[in-house]
Amino acid sequence: MVKVLTIYGTLALPLVVITGFFGMNLHLPWSDNPYGVWFASGLMALSIVVVLAYFKRKQWFWKDVDEYAPGEAGPPSASKCVLKRESGA
Repeated sequence: MVKVLTIYGTLALPLVVITGFFGMNLHLPWSDNPYGVWFASGLMALSIVVVLAYFKRKQWFWKDVDEYAPGEAGPPSASKCVLKRESGA
């Protein structure tokens, strides 16, 4: 359970920083641009994609079906990737 909360917190951190930065009452980049909201939204979406890609590369979040050891509980469905299971939980 702690791992899941850590993942959610790590995904939310860049979003909180970006929205906090653009929520200040200062002259900021893109504040005069009519597409500034879309730039900030794209930056937030990109940050989530980057964090998820990093998790996948480090194999912290996803585990391929082929990586299950014989005798280990397999995935609950026939999907190719499933969340890692915590042992003893």
